[in-house]
Amino acid sequence: TSTIFKNSSYTIDPDTGVLAFEPATALDAGDYSCEAQNKVGPPQRSEVIHMETSKLNVGGIVAAVVVVLIILGLVIFGIWFAYNRGYFSKRTT
Repeated sequence: TSTIFKNSSYTIDPDTGVLAFEPATALDAGDYSCEAQNKVGPPQRSEVIHMETSKLNVGGIVAAVVVVLIILGLVIFGIWFAYNRGYFSKRTT
């Protein structure tokens, strides 16, 4: 709700305090820490954790999947072809 974080894509679980970014964007990159306070003592702060984001290469992933499927199809075709030609026959001549 803060105007400082208007572009951020995070949610905080009020029960566990887990900070989740779904999806994390380049605007979410930075240093994060947690600070807790109550009436008993002074505020306590956790270690700073640095989060970096990077873009996902969707085109590369799609190309890799297509290449793997083509290779898998060729292997299956080769096994089928060899089986039909009798290369896997258990008979000895």
